[in-house]
Amino acid sequence: AITLMLLALRKTYQAIEAVRRGGWRARSRFVGWELGSRVVGIIGFGNIGSRVAEILVRGFGSKVLAYDPYVPEERIKSVGAIPADLEELLASSDVISLHAKLTKENYHMLDEQAFRRMKDGVIIVNTSRGELISVQALAKALAEGKVSAAALDVVEGEPIDESHPLLEFENVIITPHIAAYTREALKGMDEFAVRAITAYLEGEPVEGLVVAPTKPRKIL
Repeated sequence: AITLMLLALRKTYQAIEAVRRGGWRARSRFVGWELGSRVVGIIGFGNIGSRVAEILVRGFGSKVLAYDPYVPEERIKSVGAIPADLEELLASSDVISLHAKLTKENYHMLDEQAFRRMKDGVIIVNTSRGELISVQALAKALAEGKVSAAALDVVEGEPIDESHPLLEFENVIITPHIAAYTREALKGMDEFAVRAITAYLEGEPVEGLVVAPTKPRKIL
């Protein structure tokens, strides 16, 4: 997620493509922003969202707003982030990064109405689930200049092909759902699965076990 933020803020992808086309002298087009000067809104404060927030605060000096109705404010504050409701986060963030699980309640949480509430020139980053963002609403916001760039590792309806509407925009970066595609992460997934199977066969508690709730979750 942080890599995508940096790529979008520094217009790195566009600069690389310009050089490939012989456009070295066009570098004045690629003046960007430093991540530490931006207000970053984190939607979803689980293991990944909280770690991203911590790196942004302590590594870059960014001001981080965080929204997660299931996480206590004390947990958000513990990494230096600022608890915020969704309305405040949308209105105040220069960069919005999605780290939420997909549920029936948050499907298309970034729709046309949500984009209208954002700052002009906002950057959208999504490394969680594509269906959190309406493709049509994002395309409209990009065309109107409300969104200055989008950096996405996930897209609604993936896998996508070259006809996808978001690929028409030079200021959109899309990667094919590879956030966890490192040798270390893939090895960790394999080891986690082996530990879980071994624990189950030996009658021991299974790490990360998901049990269907008997009652609806309450929002804290």
